[in-house]
Amino acid sequence: MDTRSGLYAELAAVGLYGVRPGHALITMVEPHPGHEYAYNRW
Repeated sequence: MDTRSGLYAELAAVGLYGVRPGHALITMVEPHPGHEYAYNRW
């Protein structure tokens, strides 16, 4: 199975991908029960 991980690593290393105001990190993760507060603080 070709996941193209090498290509993604190369793309992440070049280009205008810096962190700037006005951007958001959106994750679709379900923290373990009881760890929601710590996850949201992270």
